[in-house]
Amino acid sequence: MKRIHSVNPPDSLSYHLHRAYFLLLGGVVASLIFQSGVPLMVAVLWGLAGAAGSLQTLGGSSYLTQMADPRRLGLLAALYALSGTLGGALGSPVAGRILDTAGFRTYGLTGLGLAALTVLLAVILLPNRQKQVRDQAAGSFRESMWDMTRRPVMRLLMALRFLPTIYYGMSIVLIPLMINHLASNKTTVALYSAVGLIVASIAQLLIGRAADRFGHRRPTLVGYAALIVVALGLATFANQLWGVFPFGVMGLAVAWSLAALMFVLVSDCIPNAEYGRAFGLLHGTWSLAMIGGAVLGGALTCVATGLPFLVAGLLNVASVVIAVAFFAHLDRVGTARAGVHAVELDAAA
Repeated sequence: MKRIHSVNPPDSLSYHLHRAYFLLLGGVVASLIFQSGVPLMVAVLWGLAGAAGSLQTLGGSSYLTQMADPRRLGLLAALYALSGTLGGALGSPVAGRILDTAGFRTYGLTGLGLAALTVLLAVILLPNRQKQVRDQAAGSFRESMWDMTRRPVMRLLMALRFLPTIYYGMSIVLIPLMINHLASNKTTVALYSAVGLIVASIAQLLIGRAADRFGHRRPTLVGYAALIVVALGLATFANQLWGVFPFGVMGLAVAWSLAALMFVLVSDCIPNAEYGRAFGLLHGTWSLAMIGGAVLGGALTCVATGLPFLVAGLLNVASVVIAVAFFAHLDRVGTARAGVHAVELDAAA
């Protein structure tokens, strides 16, 4: 698939980069939460930390998708996600040690120093250049996010983000509880979390590499089909530890892999000037689906343990159909563009 480009204003990339610096500085300010004993100030800084985290996620996603070589975007997106996972895995023991030995103030100062170092590295290392673009998208900067939702391709993308997240919202709440109930110990739950993170990280790298090598269509369709199999497996073996554990791990791997593929799918169909708004819509969709999945899963599990996953599996049958429609749309748009380009060449000749 070819990336869709649009003409950016002269300073658009510089603007996004400066906004990224601002968001990182928001993390610096939020680190001051551990230096304050005033409840109101703690609440304000905590809210700032949450806002900065969400905005930084969107800024990072947009920047990576715009700056990366499309031929390597799948793998780079997986590495981007893996960096966050590794950072959490390596940072948690260090954070616990600091809290136990030095207290919250030292912990906050350590976080402040790391955030400041991140800002410095971003200023020095992140490219700040205007990329060459093609194909002008008229009026793209006047269009609101609501206007973008009226596009069929954006609606398809949002559906592809929403339906798997329904399963994921259920799984992160219910599966640890199911394993705790079936195994009657917390060690198995911790083992599930550790194995799930490792397998999911490897799966992201594999599917990202597959998307770069074989194209975006096949890995995407395989991923959505695999999610259905996993959900139905959990529904079938919901009362067996030997069933819940492996299917839960596979479900985590599939969900993370599909999240990594969102980068290449956005790149396939959204002009680069609109990446920020597109990822904003997808992140909002993800948030709603996480809440809805958790609430729906909690309600359905009161009826039968495996019922939430049966519902999630059946819902995601639609995701395969939507994925097929998404790529069919890209094929039609690509064919139409090729025809227009051929006419222009004939006219020029």
